[in-house]
Amino acid sequence: NLTAPGLVAKMAGDLRKTAGKGEMLVRAQNAGLALRWLQQLPGMPASVKGASVAGSGDLRATWQGGWQDPSMQARLNIPTLDVTEQSGPSAATPTLLKFQTLEAVINGKLSQASITAHGRLEAGQRRYTAQAAAEGGKNNTGWQGLLKLASLRVEDPALSPGTWQLATRGAVPLKWTVNQDKSGIFESGSGEAVLSAPAQGAPAVIAWQPVRWQASQLFTAGKVTGLPMAWIELITGPQTAGIGLTGNLVFEGAWDARLGETLTLTASLNRSSGDITVQPEGTSGSAARIAAGVRQARLSLDSIGDAVTLALRWDSERAGTVDGQLKSRLAKSQAQGWHWPADAPLAGRLLAQLPRIGVWSALAPPGWRLRGSLGADVVVSGTRAAPRLTGDLQANDLALRSVVDGIEFGNGKLRARLDGSRMRISEFNLQGAGDKGMGGTLTAQGEAAWVNGQPSVKLDATLDRLRASLRSDRQITPSGKLQALLAGQQTGLTGTLKVDKARFVLPEEGTPQLGDDVLVRGVVASGAAKSTKPGGAPRPAAASPRAVKLDIQFDLGEDLRVSGKGLTTQLRGMLALTGESLTQPRLVGTVNTFAGGYRAYGQQLDVERGVLRFTGPLDNPSLDILAIRPNLAQAGQRVGVQILGTALLPRVSLYAQPDLPDAEKLSLLVLGRASATGGGEAAMLQQAAVALLGSKTGGMSGGLTASLGLDELSYRSALSKADGTTSEGAVTLGKRFSRSFYAAYERSVSGALGTLFVFYDLSQRFTIRAQAGQQSAVDLILTVPFD
Repeated sequence: NLTAPGLVAKMAGDLRKTAGKGEMLVRAQNAGLALRWLQQLPGMPASVKGASVAGSGDLRATWQGGWQDPSMQARLNIPTLDVTEQSGPSAATPTLLKFQTLEAVINGKLSQASITAHGRLEAGQRRYTAQAAAEGGKNNTGWQGLLKLASLRVEDPALSPGTWQLATRGAVPLKWTVNQDKSGIFESGSGEAVLSAPAQGAPAVIAWQPVRWQASQLFTAGKVTGLPMAWIELITGPQTAGIGLTGNLVFEGAWDARLGETLTLTASLNRSSGDITVQPEGTSGSAARIAAGVRQARLSLDSIGDAVTLALRWDSERAGTVDGQLKSRLAKSQAQGWHWPADAPLAGRLLAQLPRIGVWSALAPPGWRLRGSLGADVVVSGTRAAPRLTGDLQANDLALRSVVDGIEFGNGKLRARLDGSRMRISEFNLQGAGDKGMGGTLTAQGEAAWVNGQPSVKLDATLDRLRASLRSDRQITPSGKLQALLAGQQTGLTGTLKVDKARFVLPEEGTPQLGDDVLVRGVVASGAAKSTKPGGAPRPAAASPRAVKLDIQFDLGEDLRVSGKGLTTQLRGMLALTGESLTQPRLVGTVNTFAGGYRAYGQQLDVERGVLRFTGPLDNPSLDILAIRPNLAQAGQRVGVQILGTALLPRVSLYAQPDLPDAEKLSLLVLGRASATGGGEAAMLQQAAVALLGSKTGGMSGGLTASLGLDELSYRSALSKADGTTSEGAVTLGKRFSRSFYAAYERSVSGALGTLFVFYDLSQRFTIRAQAGQQSAVDLILTVPFD
């Protein structure tokens, strides 16, 4: 009996040369606890000490007979086992492998036994299901058997829907022979395996000749036929779908290898039939795709001794041509066997001519489209650890577009020279969208290098009235200079930009956002480091953002206009963007409004003072905004709305000069006159104020007023005058045609005639008021404010 943390083992029986009987049970009730106990024992390898597991399993076995040829029945059962990598005592432990329903069974005598095994493995989103069955036993010279079945099925929701499968066709004989010098020889007979991909026609077939291994010498040869292009997706992952390559291309391949003290290897993969389709430049939709006209596609690897040569050949009618060859040397050691050392020399050349097609969008971020033609003539030298590239790179007709962001650049050109470990960019330019070159330009020069295993980049860019965004709600045209610097772990972005022209339309409603409790599988969010799966291990901590030193000065210019949420104005000012990280930049400066208007309480107010002071956070400047209602009938009185506080916690209040009670302020702001002596109208205005101050549109009857194209729609109730007469109730319609010109039409409820009022501001103090209707008059009003 053996009892250890998380582990129990029991064995009972006897065993002799020709007789015996017994049973054994090993049960791991807590595999994680058992592994932690084993890790404390001396002599454990580093791979065991750095691992962590969770799960359970058991092994049951019985035997009958002596050790020469016992009859055995054994079963290994592992319901679930999660293998993780321990990155630190307090760090998250992401699951690497998850075994499920793993089972292996052995039945029969050692001279003739059968073995079956099956199980499932989850690695990330991929699920592997394996199954194998074999039989065999001892003979006079060693062991021989038969592999009756072996299959592997792969499912991945990120790839094409369906199951990928590799399975043997027919039985494969196996043999192990022990020579008189105690050396062994392993031999496998010839056989075939079938490769099946989802939504494909005839499966691919792998056929191999007899395999032989003896004294560290391996001999193998075979061929592959009917391999569809879909298998590239399984090997390279779901990112292949973003390249936009589709078609019915079929490959065939062959290999012949002799691995031992000397190395001889010949392997090739080349097109046998079919074609691919590509997206022509300037088109969209699957209907616009055209055949590439592939004439040749071949990849080969040849090795004689320690010299190895890799060759690539691509020739097509509409997808360009590529010719490349790379030569190097392998090395053999006792510990690593044959390997590619860091000091292996390199010698090769790459010639490429690629036309304007949409394949290059795979190099751009999601949602972006990149097109252009590329030409390259590059010579490779140096070593594997320090390669040297010499030659020229040319790109023409470059275009970059993102419909969502409103970015569209075209007519681009790149001229670069590769010089050892450096790439010198002598010319790079892009044009913004616009007829006859009116979209501005972006030009850049600089160099990139790889120094002591670290990247080094220095780039100077100039923007000349570049149309950086063309969205209907976001248009911006900046000019200026930017400098980007990358030296090892230090990154910097500095420069000065001026806004030549900009238009921003603020949405009336905010964009819906997912809550913090919503977790989207397969998407790494900023909060991934804190997210956990219910009942599972915590998610891996997100990589810390790269430190970037920011120092960019922004001049908002004189033509930056903002509209939306009731506001229409121009913005001017200077801002400085600084910081040590892209995730937490700081914005410092002051922005002032100029010639602005604000719709609130059903009125079009003039923004007399609008100041936004940024002191660090980008989304929370301090506010100092004052909007005044123009053309009040009460001379010398000013009323409006004042906004103080911050953007995240604003304080909105009524304003009046000279000061008035809030009820009077609201009445003058909403109705344009003092409120009635009765309390009913004052109560109504107070209730309206509560609703209006909480309204995002800020307009009483704003929907109706805006729909009619008016700035004012109000009703004045009947009032009792001091002389005993009563003024009639009236409806007033008003429209502001400019900052200085305002017209209003008033119609009494019971009268037959209406009155037209026209206001025109000659200056800040002089106003002309004209009236036409039942009474006609022209007044010149002088306003003198005083306390």
